[in-house]
Amino acid sequence: MLLTLGSVDRLAAELFDALTSGFSPFVADRLVALGVEPAGFDPAIDEGLQALRQELEELLAIPYSLQPASPLQVVRRCLRPVIEALIAAGVAELDRDAGQERVAPDDPYDLGPTSAAELGEAALRASVVWGAAKAMDASRPLALVVTSNLMDVARFESAASRAGYRFASAEPGSVASDPLVAFVDLEGDGAEEAIASLAGAGVRVIGYGPHVDDMAMVRARALGASDAEPRSRVLRDPGAYLPPLV
Repeated sequence: MLLTLGSVDRLAAELFDALTSGFSPFVADRLVALGVEPAGFDPAIDEGLQALRQELEELLAIPYSLQPASPLQVVRRCLRPVIEALIAAGVAELDRDAGQERVAPDDPYDLGPTSAAELGEAALRASVVWGAAKAMDASRPLALVVTSNLMDVARFESAASRAGYRFASAEPGSVASDPLVAFVDLEGDGAEEAIASLAGAGVRVIGYGPHVDDMAMVRARALGASDAEPRSRVLRDPGAYLPPLV
């Protein structure tokens, strides 16, 4: 299966819908298990759901490799309004063992799910598919563009996705990825440092800039760029500079 921008967006949307749809029923069941009437905590549940919607939307918009948390960790974090409401209502905390307290020190009622299955069959199915796609994505080589131009980023991202690559962008001076191929905007501050650093690490570097700036292209090649081309030529077909994946 080839992961394209469209397929990634679809999997993220399915996971978002499944987790947000399952959140309120899941919390209500947890409260019933505690001997608490869920209706009295509707405002807290709704607050948690709204936080979940926002945090999931932000998380799933980030490339897999850059996501700082798992979707299930986000679900657990968004239970905080409910936990605080239970504490305020004087609901007795559970007598938990040391292992439970170590895993979830801020969840004295053990509300947090241990698997997506607890939020329903749809959540489990979407999580499994999404997790498999994430694992598959991690095995693909990375294409990087170093630029401050958002229009360039969109062009390169689309080309990388079509060619089967993972994709990342970075501002000049903040490159921290380990790509197979890197495109560096020669007009950006710090472009020469980025080329030298990437080429020194064995990365295939393609510099691109104004067609009238021949000297910038000469300097890029001298610093180790595999190629340096006019901007219009590279952006016409960025995928032509990406080695085919077997």
